[in-house]
Amino acid sequence: MIRFYPRIKVQLSAAIGFDRQKAEIIELSPSSIFLKPSGSILSVHRKDISIKGPVVLTFSLPGYGRFEYSCNIARRDKNGYVLIPSDIDITGRMKLWQFVAKRLAGLNTCPYCGRLYESLPLICSRCGWMLDFTSPNYFGYHERTLLLLRLFFRCKALPTDKLRRVINFLDTEVERRAGSEAFQEFVGTCPEMLEVFSIIRRVAVTDIPVLIAGESGTGKELTALAIHERSIRRSKNFVTINCASIPENLLESELFGYQRGAFTGAVTTKKGLLEMADGGTLFLDEIGELPANLQAKLLRFLEDGMVRKLGSNEAKKIDVRIISATNRDLDKSVRTGTFRADLYWRLNGFPLRLPPLRERGEDKIILARYFLKRFSTELKSTATEFTRDALMAIEEYHWPGNVRELINRIRRACVMTHSELVTAQDMGLENILNSSLPPYSLRSATHTNRRELIIRALTENNFIISRTALSLNISRQRLHTLIKQYSINIEELKRKL
Repeated sequence: MIRFYPRIKVQLSAAIGFDRQKAEIIELSPSSIFLKPSGSILSVHRKDISIKGPVVLTFSLPGYGRFEYSCNIARRDKNGYVLIPSDIDITGRMKLWQFVAKRLAGLNTCPYCGRLYESLPLICSRCGWMLDFTSPNYFGYHERTLLLLRLFFRCKALPTDKLRRVINFLDTEVERRAGSEAFQEFVGTCPEMLEVFSIIRRVAVTDIPVLIAGESGTGKELTALAIHERSIRRSKNFVTINCASIPENLLESELFGYQRGAFTGAVTTKKGLLEMADGGTLFLDEIGELPANLQAKLLRFLEDGMVRKLGSNEAKKIDVRIISATNRDLDKSVRTGTFRADLYWRLNGFPLRLPPLRERGEDKIILARYFLKRFSTELKSTATEFTRDALMAIEEYHWPGNVRELINRIRRACVMTHSELVTAQDMGLENILNSSLPPYSLRSATHTNRRELIIRALTENNFIISRTALSLNISRQRLHTLIKQYSINIEELKRKL
């Protein structure tokens, strides 16, 4: 049997499932993981738990950090389970490959087909795969070749009319989707966003209702869509409704549908959004704006799963996952009596808070550069980078509109600028610089005063590295070097404040 990727034997501790069951990884490759649970079976296969589809696997690789992926269970035997990661990105796959490749040194057996050699050749004479695992371009070459082979053999058996459809899909859909990647703007490297991504992976594989809290423009709908796309419902509809944008007298008919003749103007029978989302996910945006009478009807649906159209005496059983979002303090709304406590606890099966942009540290610069590149291409702008004052303004600005405001200001800048460099004025943030912190001078400071100067700059810049580097008029790399040189412990400084 020929394997698609080399596999190595390991002994790595892992946790799997929503209940974090202990397990051990005994074989590992960039495409599959052989897992041995602490018990005879995984907890997701207990009779009292009915879960299908992906499970979350968490483990650490020495020297490469922590990994957390949604995995599908491909096979189970008496020794354990074969898991296939379903949401692994290229960076994670490359790290897995580097870990595996280091442990393939000194082999005398082809890890793909098992042929024995005195020493491995560059190419296996039996399976034809390249065996030069030390090559820096090996993994990219192998994965590309493998994907092309799979595509070739699958297309080879297709009739001509279906081949034309494949070509048309490649020429139109793939290119179109490549230009509008919905999740590209849903990125982050700050601890708060990494925790959000971790929660999304864990909660997606369950059917627990999720309540997403966050200010307007923080990406609540993108979060709900990310949960849906990683769930067992991803092949079904993802339906959204903004409870604040639809008049109260129309909202009930939108949610539950209506029968012909139910009211003046109801000339046909119409499905409600709950019925349209059957088998999939319904996203209720701005749930805090839901009128009191509809709160009672939504609660009744959540309790029995039955939908009754307006004007109809018949009820239909619906299977739908509810994800809701709000920019209100629903705890306060419950205390003041404007939101039902029983509905709140039904919706709040798993709370998830999205941090505002002002709390996301260097993510502001990462997102700004991503959107600049995107809009520069879309609008055929000359802009490719930000000036120093623009970066400082992005760091200083409060961003009340969050990511949505960032998108609008950078789109405007791409239209306004005639240069390769975007200024603070192009984004309409020139006034922000008037209140920015004056730069410190490391050059004029003595050796003994430099440490105190760096600590002061870090403290006054809220320990944001990029902002501190700007105020010191040095690069981020130079600042990291100085922090290490003067043994400055940032975490200890934070604790003292």
